[in-house]
Amino acid sequence: MDLTDESYYFLWIDQPASYLIAGSAFGHFLSPVYRLFDSDPAALRRFGLLALMLFAAGFSLAVTARSRTNSLADKCGGWLLALACAGTTVTYYFVWLPTPSYNWLPLPAAFLLLTGLVLIYNKYSDWLSALAIGAAGLLAFAGKPTTAVGFALVYGCGVLILRGFTRHALLHVAQSTICCVALFLLAAGTFLDAPLAIEQARSYIEVFGATPAAGGGFIQGAVGPVGYYVALAAAVASFRLPPQKAKICGVVAAVAAVSVLVSRLPAYGVGQGAIAMTVSLAAVANCLAWAPTRPDWRLLAIVSLGHMLPWICAFGTGNTLLFQSSFYVSLPLCAAIMTAYLCFGGRDWRTMAVALLATFFAFAALYAADRSPYRIHAGLNSQEHSVPVGGGLLRVDAPTRDFIENLRRQAAAAGFSPGSVVLDFSGELPGAALVLGGRAPYFPWLVNGYDFSERLASAAVAQLNPDDRKQAWIVRSDAPRTFTAAFVTSLGSDLDKDYKIVATALHPLYGRQVILYAPVDRAQ
Repeated sequence: MDLTDESYYFLWIDQPASYLIAGSAFGHFLSPVYRLFDSDPAALRRFGLLALMLFAAGFSLAVTARSRTNSLADKCGGWLLALACAGTTVTYYFVWLPTPSYNWLPLPAAFLLLTGLVLIYNKYSDWLSALAIGAAGLLAFAGKPTTAVGFALVYGCGVLILRGFTRHALLHVAQSTICCVALFLLAAGTFLDAPLAIEQARSYIEVFGATPAAGGGFIQGAVGPVGYYVALAAAVASFRLPPQKAKICGVVAAVAAVSVLVSRLPAYGVGQGAIAMTVSLAAVANCLAWAPTRPDWRLLAIVSLGHMLPWICAFGTGNTLLFQSSFYVSLPLCAAIMTAYLCFGGRDWRTMAVALLATFFAFAALYAADRSPYRIHAGLNSQEHSVPVGGGLLRVDAPTRDFIENLRRQAAAAGFSPGSVVLDFSGELPGAALVLGGRAPYFPWLVNGYDFSERLASAAVAQLNPDDRKQAWIVRSDAPRTFTAAFVTSLGSDLDKDYKIVATALHPLYGRQVILYAPVDRAQ
């Protein structure tokens, strides 16, 4: 378990109504699922993986449904491709942040969007496709509002491709809008406190601003390796050119994919997005070049939207777009599998070869996660010690177990009680409140090192009532990011007079001393 980002996710999902600012409503939407599993974080993680697999498989089955016959061979081929698409979703875990979050929600939403557009092509019920697209819009907005805007543009392009600028197209837009609004009203009437979510978003913008707190900028983030754009151009040309020239484009795309693979492979965890998206485009270019007949351009165009969606899902991130797109490479991988199906059918060896190639990336992602998991002391194979978190158990490595147990034991001996306010002035340890069973006020993570950091911490303390402020426990460390003692004192908490050090523990990743302060009148 990561004591920074994942702990932040769990705190948010556990009590989304307890915080006064929020960048999105992901906690509100995932909290009912968490409660359904009795606040078991491991169960929530399993749900996240299963949901991704089901949505990816659903997209595959929608694409193959129209041309699939009742023969056993065709049915088996269709289900094998669905299984391969489901397997590609494991690529989401390439840095091992397995807890569903605002990064997770756009991925099932993207598969729902593609499935809804395919249903329009298949001439199924317009209301069914509108429901899928409306749900995609709502989930995307709950994860990252910027993604929802991008999805709306993709949906508009998809409808124009399938129905042109006609009355039927406008009718479907109206139906999708109605479904999205109806689902929002259903959420607002059951688990979503809409006025609170709006106020949280308004307060978030006041503190953080409307742009990400970090990142390399849009232009820098969108610039991928040259090989990616070469493969993209080759894939487009393969569809437009005659067979002989198209085959040359296929070779060019393959060479581009190999060049990106060689250059990015040494740092696969960082380069997964570039590698997988380029290889997917190379596979598409060669499928189109060698296809006996060209598939219907409209369905091919809808499937190919999967190559665009990782960029849209990543938009609005604090990371560079190229890195963030790595979370969503199952979309272009599934698009490549479906393109192979449209070119060769479900039983052709070339289709199965593309499916196997795409599935390989799932194993590569797990290998990368094991070699370099995100802010975890040791690889996945070392996560073998169970510790209670929330309403369940999570497996962690030995240093993390020792840190959690030491902190809990010393805090309990000093009189800490579940639900006590915990102010994390270390700037990098929201996991302290999580493992102690405490309550982080205002915002789950008082991150330090940014222009807004002191303003955020000041606001968190200012909104506490006098009793909570007096009884709050404080976490600091000897890390460079920790808020200074002078700053903490300026907020009305004199660490020398009003507090006593009651617990120390070594941070499992950095080896730094983490210090827990208790109010003098509560310390035992």
